[in-house]
Amino acid sequence: MAKPRKPKNEDASNKPENSGPVVRHQKLCLSIDLDKRHVYGYTELEIVVPEIGIVGLHAENLGIDNVYVDGEPAEFEYYPHNYQFTENESRWCYVTSPITAADAAGSAYISALERELVPNLLINCYKSFKTGGEQQEQPVLENGVQQASGEIKQNVRLVRVNYWVEKAETGIHFDGNVFHTDNQIRRARCWFPCIDDTLQRCCYDLEFTVAQNLVAVSSGNLLYQVLSKDDPPRKTYVYKLDVAVSAQWISLVVGPFEVFPDHQSCVISHMCLPVHLSKLRSTVEFFHSAFSCYKDYLSVNFPFGSYKQVFIEPEMAVCSLGLGASMSIFSSQILFDEKIIDQV
Repeated sequence: MAKPRKPKNEDASNKPENSGPVVRHQKLCLSIDLDKRHVYGYTELEIVVPEIGIVGLHAENLGIDNVYVDGEPAEFEYYPHNYQFTENESRWCYVTSPITAADAAGSAYISALERELVPNLLINCYKSFKTGGEQQEQPVLENGVQQASGEIKQNVRLVRVNYWVEKAETGIHFDGNVFHTDNQIRRARCWFPCIDDTLQRCCYDLEFTVAQNLVAVSSGNLLYQVLSKDDPPRKTYVYKLDVAVSAQWISLVVGPFEVFPDHQSCVISHMCLPVHLSKLRSTVEFFHSAFSCYKDYLSVNFPFGSYKQVFIEPEMAVCSLGLGASMSIFSSQILFDEKIIDQV
């Protein structure tokens, strides 16, 4: 028997503003092999599934092994963005001057950005959604709390994606014994599946397993390190970011770094390759003063529980400065020795 429909005005008032999927929390567990230039692992997303039962994620140049929804295998479709420039070639046929060339280039750039907005990893949560929908008439939720009348029950599912990155073209960079990400626009999708949108913000749990002699620096607070019993042993760094941010602000750097804690502030740490350690000490000697000055001037506390800044070789860096949540990646060009000549 069909259920009676609600009045239109009631539907409109109860309809959520965002009818698409919403990420409440994301966990990222990766193993990084610098010798093979290989990244593999999984991500888990706690997602509010829309009524259609389909969740669309962004994933670029990733190998998708399998997908699970609430622990059950789920159907999915993955459409790698194979950029075709056929339609762009027609624009250049009409280029007759620098002005028309600029217009054609701008049009091609906007088209590329619009294509990137479209999710290309579609996950079918319909079966789980249907099961949850059949239980929506029950007055008691899973945690035993009774649902108030008129309150909309959201369909929250745990989506797990097992994947790997083998031939990275952008977003992540291998250079010798150093691995790092960059936060260029919409490039988080190049190293983990996510909703790569600035409007989608959530907290993160991050775990990175690397060789024993390497250090993994990432967003959030470092909770602890775990040394495995493998041969050779590997080390896992566990971070927690309890401030909601969009995916593009998640950063990661892996390398044989020397860690130099700031003597004036326990929340600040500086890191660089061993060859630059003496320069690092000279450069960051005054940093706590500048950090405190901005804190007092703005009359606000630093939003994160820690701050890390990592210095890598200039040829490794995509740009002179890369910003991430609770961390920054700099080129070591800005480091200076204690013996310098000041301009008079």
